[in-house]
Amino acid sequence: MRDTKVKSERPAIVQPSTYEAHPGIVMSMSSSVPLSLGKVFRFNGSVAHTVPYVLDESYGFLAQMARQPSRPVLDPEEQLRRLVQLLSEHAIISGEVHPAEDVLVALLRVRPKRVTDALRELAATSPEERIDVLRLIGRAPAHLLPEELLALVIDGLGAVEVGVRDAAVRALDLNGSGAAIAALGAHVDQESEGWLLDYARGALQSRYA
Repeated sequence: MRDTKVKSERPAIVQPSTYEAHPGIVMSMSSSVPLSLGKVFRFNGSVAHTVPYVLDESYGFLAQMARQPSRPVLDPEEQLRRLVQLLSEHAIISGEVHPAEDVLVALLRVRPKRVTDALRELAATSPEERIDVLRLIGRAPAHLLPEELLALVIDGLGAVEVGVRDAAVRALDLNGSGAAIAALGAHVDQESEGWLLDYARGALQSRYA
């Protein structure tokens, strides 16, 4: 006599390329909680995602079994070298996006201490490098900026070179955090360059008007 029991089978991975595509949301079959957004496929009346999903026998809903495509892993040290190279090859011009900005943001997310040390070392090499570093720091999101980098900008307010002070003032204005504006306010009475003093006062007045 033939065994009529239904044998338990391993969940089969759906091959999405052989089925009709429908845009939508992959939903749990036992609830209204979405499992994933994206393009979905119809398979024997059920829904399957473009990446392999299988039927979970215990709960009766589609569960993701394949990993999502991963982003390439970038070497922080390589990106740091690229940051320095971009600073040397491209001038930072007011109103224009600099190619080093995205690199700095990425490094601040993964290696804030390392990029802080590297920028501090670079700023110490010459007034010109210091100006570029301060201008770049000013363009970084305030919430990502370590206190040490903000301190590097504030230190620039006391520089002998007016170009360094100008870069520091503008970086603090762009940063806009409470600490940055407080430092800018404290500097106003000490600035000797007329046009830079006017800029600093204007930046403060625009916030307290």
